[in-house]
Amino acid sequence: GLSIGHRSYATAAAICAMQRDNPEEHKDAVARMRDWLLARQVDEDHGYSPLDWRYGGFPYYESLDSDRLRTDLSINSWVIEGLQAAGVPSSDPCWRKMGLFLDLTQNYAVVSEDPDDAAAEADWRDGGFAFSPRNSKVRQGVPISSSLLIYPSYGSATADGLRTLIAVDGHASSPRATAALQWLARNYDIEGNPGFSRETAPWDKGIREGDDEAQLIDERVDKAIALCTEVIEQPIRFVNVD
Repeated sequence: GLSIGHRSYATAAAICAMQRDNPEEHKDAVARMRDWLLARQVDEDHGYSPLDWRYGGFPYYESLDSDRLRTDLSINSWVIEGLQAAGVPSSDPCWRKMGLFLDLTQNYAVVSEDPDDAAAEADWRDGGFAFSPRNSKVRQGVPISSSLLIYPSYGSATADGLRTLIAVDGHASSPRATAALQWLARNYDIEGNPGFSRETAPWDKGIREGDDEAQLIDERVDKAIALCTEVIEQPIRFVNVD
């Protein structure tokens, strides 16, 4: 397979745009793109077991070969949004498979049996999300034991994880969604991407660039927060296309 990036991003975004523009006019194109995305999910059809940490995700590159396969919360959040916009019903197996990927990516549950390891692990199980089960853009994995590394949570990944989790679960009231919301509330920072040190990477920036525009940006943020609060307090409803 070719190493072409962003095709899943573009397909998902196109679905969202077409559904907002004229669903009836674009229904055939949307159906083809929906089916193309569903066929790209990392699962048994491509030789992957549920025990593989990449299972349930969607590929960043064209190739699904194991040595070239990349999947992460960024690409998955876009694809899930596209599938939801396309009306994929809640009974479709894609949601359950994505749920397995989310379970591994969220720093939610302590799994260590040794008491000392469990105590060390608990400090990192904060309810947030990493970039993938094997990657965090904040730092390398934190060693807890000889068999366990934890990849730290950060803001943009947790936001992507939360919106994907809401789509998969169909609502925002699950314990995992609540934990992610609480992480965002505790760590919210308009100046930067929570979890990063300043000036460490291109994705550490916040939405405020300078004091001259601070008031205008604060007003926009207040409106965005109010809108998000209104949305997440309502259950996400799937369109049944059966």
